[in-house]
Amino acid sequence: MNDHLKILHLLSQRPDSTGSGIYLQAMLREAAAAGYKNFMLAGIQSDQSVALDCIDADQCRFVNFFEADVSYPIVGMSDRMPYASSKFCDLSATQLHEYENAFSRKIQAAVTAFAPDIIHCHHL
Repeated sequence: MNDHLKILHLLSQRPDSTGSGIYLQAMLREAAAAGYKNFMLAGIQSDQSVALDCIDADQCRFVNFFEADVSYPIVGMSDRMPYASSKFCDLSATQLHEYENAFSRKIQAAVTAFAPDIIHCHHL
């Protein structure tokens, strides 16, 4: 067991919804059980909160969508998400640039704060 391995988990969507969020939660639980340290960066709608029992709140950071870090709803991985969402194919070049810049800034800040050994990108 390597209790010093630090994993930064990235997810572009809500970590408490859809199969991707459920998968991320399982990864966080299993990594913690193996003695690894976890840090999560995920997308969330600015007018909503997330409560997870698999990671401490101080080990989480979020890209806030909808009139915050990004001006439009979370971009989904399909046309139907269980929350308000956008589709990548509908984003303008300006919106895509906004998305990339918001995640880039938050990833850089998470790397600086947490200094991960591994970055596991669930999808981004």
